[in-house]
Amino acid sequence: MSMGAGSSVPDGATLKDVPLTIDKETCEKLFLDQVVDFDEAKFDELAVDGFITRGVLEELGFQVLIPEGEVAGLAAPTAGMAAAAAASAAEHNEVEAYATRVLVMSEEELKAKASEVMTAVELREKALQRNLPSDKAADYSKSFSGSANDTKVEKDFGKMLAGDDETDSAAHAQAHDTDPALNPLVTDQNCSQYAEVRAAGKWLKVLGGAGCFLWCHSLTHETVSMRPEDYVEEVAEKEEVDRSCGLYKCKLAVIMDEIALCIDEEKKTPLIVDNSEEEKVRTFFDYKGRVEDISGLGLSLGEQRKKKIKPKTEMERLRQTTVNAIKAGATLAVNLGEMGMDCNFQGALCKTNVFPVQMFEEGGKKILTPSFPAPRCAKMFRDEDKESGEVLCKDTFQMVLISNLMPSQVMSELKDSLPMEHIKVIYIEDAL
Repeated sequence: MSMGAGSSVPDGATLKDVPLTIDKETCEKLFLDQVVDFDEAKFDELAVDGFITRGVLEELGFQVLIPEGEVAGLAAPTAGMAAAAAASAAEHNEVEAYATRVLVMSEEELKAKASEVMTAVELREKALQRNLPSDKAADYSKSFSGSANDTKVEKDFGKMLAGDDETDSAAHAQAHDTDPALNPLVTDQNCSQYAEVRAAGKWLKVLGGAGCFLWCHSLTHETVSMRPEDYVEEVAEKEEVDRSCGLYKCKLAVIMDEIALCIDEEKKTPLIVDNSEEEKVRTFFDYKGRVEDISGLGLSLGEQRKKKIKPKTEMERLRQTTVNAIKAGATLAVNLGEMGMDCNFQGALCKTNVFPVQMFEEGGKKILTPSFPAPRCAKMFRDEDKESGEVLCKDTFQMVLISNLMPSQVMSELKDSLPMEHIKVIYIEDAL
């Protein structure tokens, strides 16, 4: 097929494969890939609203955008340009189709979409947070605006979002590539309906992986580090009553990330508050770990006698499940139910050779540390639990606690029962 005076496209790439319109950024990329200079002034002269149409290229050919004196080597790069332009056409069409779909969404669909995007962004930022270098050294350079390290973190995060930090910006790009909830990325460069899409959605404020707030758009999926001019604080949608009563909150979808941060970084044991009728958190750990239910210990003495619940029997069963989880390197989820101040682990229930109080430290990992000549958990093992006479434990073992107490009750009911200085309480805000 002829492209214009004196040039043609070899087999496999024709102008039929080129998008109907091409912007300057796409042209620059095509020419750069083909090691050919790009005449920006000529592009601006021929462009209409920032785009050159396929009609212009059919009439004049790609060579019209190459400076005079460099047209001699046109034939080979023209094929590459057409092929690369064809590759960008699929993305262009996908973005336009997506824009058309979201512009006819109902209010409920838009709300669900925003919630989906928020969850995806939180997951992305948690992953980035784990990959950020941690500076454990003491920082004595405090000022009115925070420490020097705080300033550096904010600066680095700003660079990351601006694309100046190759590692972290690549991580954001990879998140967009792999998470369907954050695709496609809609910009004013790849979508003719960008303004309408942006107006139809809203900016979501989230704490970024580097500890700074960022904003992600619910429909365009853009992420920015500076507050957008059209961001609206959703005061009207805030709950009149904070169901968490000030407890640390997270969504069930990111609970494993929160557990990792709690145990590995903060050296605490997670106590997860679940007020759902379906006991969603317990069901979650039925699939993700090993659950032991000792909620019966929270019943009155009369109810315990009626149901033949004996503390010694309950704690022995907990020991057996704990030992098996330690040997397998699994996550142990201990369901406390509505257990409160009447059930004292620190004073009566915890025994060194059954379930030592150290189990509540560092997500249960403290029990794996050495205590010459064997790990601390060795006293929990019976002869039948050992492998060829040896205590087997895997360092992937960890423990979480589940409580069904109301958020307002947790601290007052458990402050004497559990060593709360070693525990972080996490409220699951979407498990209702």
